[in-house]
Amino acid sequence: LHDTIHMKTVLSTTLVFTFNIAKGIAMTMLRMVTKPIYELVNATRHIQDGEIGYTTTYRGEGEFGELVQSFNEMSISLDQSNKKVRKHISNLSNLDSVTLTFHSITNETDIYLELARGAADLVGAEQAGYMVVEGDEFVHTYPASGLDLAATARIRFPRDQILSLYNTSQRRAYVNNGEIDSSPTADVDRTLNVSSLALVWVRRKGEIRGAIRVANKRTGAFTSEDIQSLSILANNVSVALDNASLYNDLRYQMQQIKDAQEQLIQAAKLVAIGEISSNVAHELNNPLTTVLGYIDLLMEEVDHKELLADLETMKQECLRAKEIIRQLLEFARKRPLQKKQMDIKETLMNVIELVSIQTRDNNIEIRTELDDGISISGDANQIKQVFINIIHNAFHAMEHEGILDIITTSADDHVRVCFKDNGPGIKEGDILRIFEPFFSTKSEKGTGIGLSVSYKIIKEHNGSIEVESTPGEGATFTVVLPKG
Repeated sequence: LHDTIHMKTVLSTTLVFTFNIAKGIAMTMLRMVTKPIYELVNATRHIQDGEIGYTTTYRGEGEFGELVQSFNEMSISLDQSNKKVRKHISNLSNLDSVTLTFHSITNETDIYLELARGAADLVGAEQAGYMVVEGDEFVHTYPASGLDLAATARIRFPRDQILSLYNTSQRRAYVNNGEIDSSPTADVDRTLNVSSLALVWVRRKGEIRGAIRVANKRTGAFTSEDIQSLSILANNVSVALDNASLYNDLRYQMQQIKDAQEQLIQAAKLVAIGEISSNVAHELNNPLTTVLGYIDLLMEEVDHKELLADLETMKQECLRAKEIIRQLLEFARKRPLQKKQMDIKETLMNVIELVSIQTRDNNIEIRTELDDGISISGDANQIKQVFINIIHNAFHAMEHEGILDIITTSADDHVRVCFKDNGPGIKEGDILRIFEPFFSTKSEKGTGIGLSVSYKIIKEHNGSIEVESTPGEGATFTVVLPKG
């Protein structure tokens, strides 16, 4: 019995020990299974909350260890992909912003400025700008990002050198991320402390028209993604420059149409005024002649000094009225031009001699720069009248003191005669009406006919009269006449 009891005790103890071992093994195995699962569940919650790239701290062997490691690698890869996507979206957003701005700009200088800013921001470059083909050279435009005017002026290469680089790179973007000393542009790059460089070509109809230049990327090297973004930008630059060119051409053509319309309106005014002036002048001339005759008779019969002075005043005013009528008739008279070869310098010297007495009385200096050997086919008397009218206008503007510069220049097909005074100038609104008949800025001193007559004469000579003025800084009248 004692042995039996002892055996039961030993057996019971063995069973308890075995159970405890089994329990320990079971708990250990449970922890080995549940811990990685718990870690994975926890990691997925972190990722779900936006912590993309989160990794577990669990380190183990076997299948669970491999599972956790694969999960960590997947999370890291997901984070890297997410960053690339975000960066790509950011680049697209910046690119969209820059290109949208391009399509609202009609000035080339503003396009260069926006391009420089946009390219620098897009790829994180210290220097950015646009290069264009000018004749036999490839030059950098201004403004630019990270470059002042002096720096952009140094970026200048022979056109053949850039075309060779363009062909060598198989018409793809040229990228140099460190071997600057071996670059074809090395001499210039050294002076600008360039450490990395990219040139993205801008083409139009298959031919190179320029290049986006970016240098010194702030972090890392220029990547294929950078070049792709800049290539999209280059296509938009080409379109924007074409739009700006078309806009400028359209604006120029509209200005030409506007000028032609104004000339037609002016011509119609001159025709109408001419017809009216002719009729009115004839009607007024006869009674004025009668009045002058009676004034002369009265002056012969009257012996009173004060009355004689009044009669003399009346006579002078009547003569002034007849002179106005004569000018009106001259304005309205249609007669063929008597064109002959005339020397411009000689004609001007004759005119200056005629008006020289006024320069002495008014303390006005006439300075000349007259080229020799400039001749045109024209009616000398009428051309003289134009020059006299313009000079008289300048004298009236300067009143008692001033300087009148008379300068001639010759081009292949025309002659320019400039009359520049340092008087008070002409108001902007008055310039538009300066050639209208009877319009005058000289109040009671002027008739408003001189410039109208001059305009008509020059138009009959197939020329033009240009006016430029800044109030307070004088006025410049330029007579343009064709050679022939």
